[in-house]
Amino acid sequence: MTTIDHIINGEYACQVGGQQRTFKFGNLTYKLIESKEATGNFDSMGIVLWAGLMVRHAQNNLPADFDVDMALDWSDEMSDDDLAAVFALSQKATSRIKNVEDRVAALLGQSASPAPSTGKSARS
Repeated sequence: MTTIDHIINGEYACQVGGQQRTFKFGNLTYKLIESKEATGNFDSMGIVLWAGLMVRHAQNNLPADFDVDMALDWSDEMSDDDLAAVFALSQKATSRIKNVEDRVAALLGQSASPAPSTGKSARS
């Protein structure tokens, strides 16, 4: 079983879509996530998987027509441990963004926002 502490630099590699591929979660991933509109839990799951793979598009040798639905389809073949590790990594990256927001607020002498960060820009 993989633990989140063994994941390096926001990346996790596992078998998906018939080959070893790398998920990456960081700022660029969240920019991609914000570009998509989720209509439910499965859309949200698919968008996270899609974005995590898209950040390493060339390395992952993704097909030209790779989309959210394909990412969801590929997730069916992932082990429960791999799928859990990918979503744990995604959540860890999200909490880092909130942590940085709180530190910026503290440096500026402002109180941290009481509401959890949604990952959406305030300008949306």
